Amino acid sequence: MNKNKQPIERTILMLMWFCMVSVGSGSQKSSLDIADLVKQEADIEYAYIEKQIYAYQQQEVPSCLAEQSLNPQFLIFSSDKDPLDVLLRRTETLLTYLRTRSNAPVLTREQETLMRLGHRAENTSVQEKTQRRMLFSQLITLRRRIAFKNPLLDFDSLIFLTHHKARYNHMCDQYFGFHAKPGGGIYVVDGLFSNSPRVRNLLADARVSHGRLKGRHLDKGSFISLELDYDARTIYFAWTEAQAADSPYSGDTGGKWTCQDLFDEQGIKSYWNVESTYHIFKIQIDGTGLTQLIERI
Repeated sequence: MNKNKQPIERTILMLMWFCMVSVGSGSQKSSLDIADLVKQEADIEYAYIEKQIYAYQQQEVPSCLAEQSLNPQFLIFSSDKDPLDVLLRRTETLLTYLRTRSNAPVLTREQETLMRLGHRAENTSVQEKTQRRMLFSQLITLRRRIAFKNPLLDFDSLIFLTHHKARYNHMCDQYFGFHAKPGGGIYVVDGLFSNSPRVRNLLADARVSHGRLKGRHLDKGSFISLELDYDARTIYFAWTEAQAADSPYSGDTGGKWTCQDLFDEQGIKSYWNVESTYHIFKIQIDGTGLTQLIERI
């Protein structure tokens, strides 16, 4: 892994989480409540770090972690009293990383704010949990500002796909349409790094242009395998009506499902039909041109 990519990967993961938890109504557009989402992020991260600190108080931190970590500053230290100590060090590391880049952003105000928060943390006893928890939340907001100034974030929109976990949990069976659960869609978040990003449902007004599904909305079924063309305008994805087989075909295995059952005559009839397999589609980034390319893959 490229060591220079660590902070940007953290940022993108945060963004994807923000976007996906905002999707639910299926409406054409929805605004993200950034303040609420940042609060949720703070609550989740605080609880997670707190568990890590407790775990390493019970046993010694393995020495090999420092050698295997992309950046040891992001580990839990024996000197960490609570999650605020951990987040302060990690945020300082992120800011230092960005300031040492050749195309470093201006982070003067952020550095001043970080120094103030660090001073307040230093003068706030670990027993004052409410005050330190408030400082943690303020630091989460500051870290977001710092991360979004990464010069690699030179774009304003992000496309993503949502779907449910497959009915059958296995290393490849999520690609079988008859294991898919209906639900999900394709979305674009605009104003990605602003305080008021908006998510739009790319398929809200789209209808299939021709073929068996001509005139239909893809508002039911399941999605998988999102790809963006090199032209940055055309989007490819797979969709299935996610029709499950009437009942698991057991053959003569005593009621146990086997891979061979999928490919005999009865299995093909039960599982590999047009309503229970994935088909490839394309659509333009503006929501036009929804076209089915391949029937049944």
